[in-house]
This record gives sequence, structure tokens and C-alpha cells, in this order.
Amino acid sequence: MMKVFLLMVVLVGLAGCAYQPRSYQTAMPLPARLVVDESRVGDINDEERWWQTFGLVQLEQLMQELDVNSLDLLTASARIDRAMAQLGIVNSGDWLAVDGRLRHRLNRDFDDSVTQRSDSASLSASYEWDLWGVREAKQVAARLNIDAVNLSKRSIRLSLQSELASAVIRQLALLEQRHISEQNLLASEKLLALLEFKFESGGISGIEVRQQQNTLLSSQLNLLEIKQDLGLNQRFIAALLGRSAMQVEIAAVPLTSLHLPKLRAQQPASRLLSRPDVLLADTQLKISDSELYQAEKAAYPRLSFTGELSLDDLVDLSSGLSAGLSHLLSMPLFDAGRIERQIDVSQADAQLSLLNYRKVTQSAIQDSLDSLDTYFFQQANLDLVEQELANNRALYELAQVRFAAGETDFINLLNAQRSWFNARLKSVNQRRLAYFSAIDVYRALAGSPALDSAGVLPRSSG
Repeated sequence: MMKVFLLMVVLVGLAGCAYQPRSYQTAMPLPARLVVDESRVGDINDEERWWQTFGLVQLEQLMQELDVNSLDLLTASARIDRAMAQLGIVNSGDWLAVDGRLRHRLNRDFDDSVTQRSDSASLSASYEWDLWGVREAKQVAARLNIDAVNLSKRSIRLSLQSELASAVIRQLALLEQRHISEQNLLASEKLLALLEFKFESGGISGIEVRQQQNTLLSSQLNLLEIKQDLGLNQRFIAALLGRSAMQVEIAAVPLTSLHLPKLRAQQPASRLLSRPDVLLADTQLKISDSELYQAEKAAYPRLSFTGELSLDDLVDLSSGLSAGLSHLLSMPLFDAGRIERQIDVSQADAQLSLLNYRKVTQSAIQDSLDSLDTYFFQQANLDLVEQELANNRALYELAQVRFAAGETDFINLLNAQRSWFNARLKSVNQRRLAYFSAIDVYRALAGSPALDSAGVLPRSSG
């Protein structure tokens, strides 16, 4: 009978059920603007430096510092280490569990006043056979959990990179706006001094002087606001980089010296499906499926083996030595429906994970299309703003010439000056928004949107 039983155990072990993941319907119809491009299928290269498209050299060093010092990324790395340790715990089930015990006993008989001492030692080993692939399912879930925390880190990294690139662009725009405001303030002061001289000589009325004083005050207020924004944005960048001293220096570079990427209106669907959040939702669905399988097999029999070697007398190694081998086949008979309810919970979790995948994918589709529409809208706006800038520049230069020749009054010159100043600030701001929209497309399409053959838009001459 023992031989027959052992043979059955071997056969069951060899033919035991292996974990087979279920197939879920995750395919979703995609908009026509997201086209299938098999040449781009697959995960993005996590080291791909998408920000180099903009041609901003100092951004490269800041991105490297972000990878090393960001507290969010360091936290994500710690979660990866934890997930790998959890996989090691699950994998330990593939090996024998070995326990050793040493026992010293002191027994005192008060009637006979006799004290007895005894020492014993034992060594036991146990192993649970993975009959139904439950341990395999746990190992799959643990590996998927590592994938999940890695994807979470990728998502955090891409988001932080986008924030850093946008913040640096914002700082450059503010530095440029400060320069323009300082120039405008100096011009306003000179013009006010000229008008005060003409007023004292009786050439103009006090209205023109008051108007220019208001212009000067507005220029001072504008410059004050820009300086405030520069300080706030500087600390934001420093916090992203993990600098507790809240200090960071961004060298002033005209935004017109950078490159604007020229993106395609139609983008590969593979970029959308390679987004970390979409891949993470898919991984969580697979984890839920593994947990459902484990719940279903909880009602199945379990088989374990235990072997023990013991020595009753450590002093006399030649006596008291014994060995034993036992096997245990067990299964739950009544648990008041606990296992059945756990299966229901796991089935609901799998359905929720499937719905979450569809929701995340749908949100990713919307995010991608919204970012593309905003990008093309901002590019069109930039073209118009650049034309407006060139027109106001010519208008202001003409007004200066005519005012100096006495062919026009001060009001026309003042209006031309204000228009020129506002057009310059508007141009910087619009170019900033254009870069923001491009960065958002890179974020929405996993850091690698498709470019037109031209690659980047030409630099402005403004």
C-alpha cells in the first residue's frame, strides 16, 4: 500500500496542474489618428533622452541630477528592492524547509531529591508539493509585482522629467521677460525725463507727463511680478532636484535659440500602448488573474512531506538515534463558505482590473489626442504672434522716427511703445506655451512621438 501511495504521489506531482493565465478581452478600437505601426511596437528605451530634441544643453545635466537625487525616484527604487525581496520569499517555497532543535531538560523529583538532566537534538525537513501550480501562480504574481513597481517608477520618472523640462523653459522665459521689462523700464524712465523737460519748457501739457508716469509705474510692477515668479520657479526646480538649499542657477538662453519639434498629426498606436500607466494597468490585471487562480485552488488537497532525524542523548551518540518520514494529505472540508466567498472577491477584483485597464487606456487616448491638438493650436498661435511681433516692431520704429521729426504726437508714440513692449512679452510667453505643449506630447506618448521628416521647426528670427 505504501508503494502504491508513493507511486500515486509521484504521478500526481508529475502531472500536477500548472498555472495557465486566462485570456481577457483588452483590445479597444483606436481613433484614426493613432495608426498601427509595427516597426515601433515594443517598450520604449527607458534611457531615451527625449528632451535633447529641444537643443538645451544645460537640461541634460539637470536630468542626470534628477535621476540621482529625486526623492520620488529614490522611493520608487526602494519599492523595487522590496518587490524583489518578496519574490525571493515566494521562491523559497521551491526548497526544503529545514529546522534544527536542541533541547536541554532539568527534572527535579522533590520526594526522592533526585535531579535528572537530559539533552536531545533533532533535525527536520519539510516540503509541500505544488500539486496545482499555486506556488507557480504566486511566483508569477511576484514577478509581475516587480514589473508593476518598475512601471510605476517609469511613470514617475517621465512625469518628473516633463515637469523639470517645463520648469526650465519657464525659467528661461521669465529671464527673457525680465530682460525685456528692464529695457522697457529704462526706456520709460528716459522718455519720462524727456517729457518732463518739454513740460517745463511749455512744449506739452501735464497730461502727457502723467500718462508716462503711469506707464513707468506699470513697468515697475510688471518687473516686480517677474522677479517674484523667478524666485518661486527656482525653488520649484530645486525641489525637483532634491536640493534642500533651494538654490539652482539656470543660465539665460533666448527661447528662439531652442528647437521646436515638428510632430506628425498621426501617431503610432504602439506609443500609446507603451505608456507606463497603460502597461501598469495591464500588469495589475495579470496579477488579479493570478490571485483568482490561487483562490480557486484553495479548496484542493495539499500534500506535504516531513522527515526527521533525532538524537535523545547528546552524551551517548551511539544510542537514542532515530529517524522518521511522514506525509500529510489535507484539504478543507467545511469553512462556512469562506473559500467560495474569496473566489467571488477575486473574480470581482479581476473584473475591476479589466475595467481599470479599459479606463486607463481610454484616458490615455484622450490625453494623447488632447496634447496633440493643443500642440498644433499653440504652433498656429506662435506663427500669428511672431507676425504680430514683427508688425509692432516696425510700427514702433516708425513712430520713433516720426515723433523725432515732429510729424506725430506723443500719444501715438506712447501707444506704439506699449504695443511693442506687449508684443515682445507676448511672443516670449507664446513660445513658452509652444514648448510646454511639445513637452506634454512627449509625456503623453511615452517619450517618443513620431516626428515629421523635417524633425524640428525652424528657429524664429524675431
